[in-house]
Amino acid sequence: MTKEKIAVWSVISIAVLHMLALTRVSDFKYPIALAALLVLVFGYGGMSGSFKKMATFFLLAGAALNTYSLQPFPVWVDGINYMLNISAILVIMQIFTIPIKLGDYEKSFEYLLLNTFRSERSLYFFISCVTHVFSSFLLFGTIPVMLSLLGRPLQRIVSDYPRFASTALTRSYSIVLQWAPGAVNILLAMQGTGATWGEIFPIGVILSVMAIALSCITENKRLSPEPLARGAVREDKAMFAAAVKKLILVVCIVLLLIVLIQVFDSLKIGNNTSCVLLAGLLVAVGWMLRFIRHPDFKVSLAEYVNVNIVKIIDLSVLFISLGVFAKALDVSGVLGYIYGYIGILAGATGIFMLPVISLLIFAGTFVGLHPFIMLVVLGKILVSLNLPFSTGVIASALLFGAALAYMICPLAAIVLTAAKFLDQTAYTVGAKWNGPYGFVYFTLGSVLLMLWNKAQHILR
Repeated sequence: MTKEKIAVWSVISIAVLHMLALTRVSDFKYPIALAALLVLVFGYGGMSGSFKKMATFFLLAGAALNTYSLQPFPVWVDGINYMLNISAILVIMQIFTIPIKLGDYEKSFEYLLLNTFRSERSLYFFISCVTHVFSSFLLFGTIPVMLSLLGRPLQRIVSDYPRFASTALTRSYSIVLQWAPGAVNILLAMQGTGATWGEIFPIGVILSVMAIALSCITENKRLSPEPLARGAVREDKAMFAAAVKKLILVVCIVLLLIVLIQVFDSLKIGNNTSCVLLAGLLVAVGWMLRFIRHPDFKVSLAEYVNVNIVKIIDLSVLFISLGVFAKALDVSGVLGYIYGYIGILAGATGIFMLPVISLLIFAGTFVGLHPFIMLVVLGKILVSLNLPFSTGVIASALLFGAALAYMICPLAAIVLTAAKFLDQTAYTVGAKWNGPYGFVYFTLGSVLLMLWNKAQHILR
């Protein structure tokens, strides 16, 4: 068995053990830690350069802190496991790629594009909404999947394809990370602040609706109101009905996922990420089983293991390293040296500390601090200061800043991915096309967050 295969099955084992832990027979923390060590040993060598540097730094920094503060063995184990529930959720969420592929959604969406929309403006709104919905469970795979689904027909019918596709996809993906239950950012913010998904979801959705509306308004002048140059397209009522049915099914899948998470949360099933894990498992497997007799089912299942899970190895190694570091910060007393400075800043800014929180995340990304790190570390610091904000509002401010960073920063993975697929520079995709939009969104979103916080205080 190759090193990559060992790492893949170790990642899957982590997900299985987390699901078994939901039975409360055991927390399985030592078997999970053992599987994590296998991922670390056999997955580290295959990591990409940027991820490897981050993982190395935080693993060594965490180990140094633990050694210096003479932490016992259980603390090391807790650090290794600290963020692996996120890896487990990613393993589950990747199952959604199987029914998406087997359901032949590409042809259906291409047909909708070519037969339903009369102008670039209405098409832009549709692409933004569809990308947003798909992003809620495709997550990291959104940009390549959506360009695969929609790229070819869009090139045929829109005048400025690179800008059209880039702005619609990067913005719609980035903002979904403010509410999507399986998004790594959400899970990290929950981990760092102790907020529940139910606290984050409402304001996250409102910010996302605002973002899509604002995107359509700001791009309106650049989008042609003229009829689309669709060419000769065969109209087929049966095919149109089937395409609409598939679109409605995807929306219903997302709604079902949201409802189940809320139900499990109200039933107090496990911790704040267990609800996402269980709901994602039930919905993803249920949808997948509809295609169990499909002739390509086994091929797609093999691709899930050999391609999709391989993509999670890098993240899992990073999560192990970040977990060791975050736990070490928590127990070593180092955070105490930072509390005072953040406390002074909070005292000086008052309610305006919320946009400051978002700016700290945003600015950190431009100097090489990944939002993954900032969400956990800064979240823990802010919650410990007893600020006049709920944990949900703090988490939402952090996520808002991360969303802005993902769509604007040329170093952000989503910007780099879009730039690569669309043959543009990262500066053009991020700063040039999304920068002015991001400034307006930051201003309006910050006002909304402050009003949301005020409303919560009134309702208490």
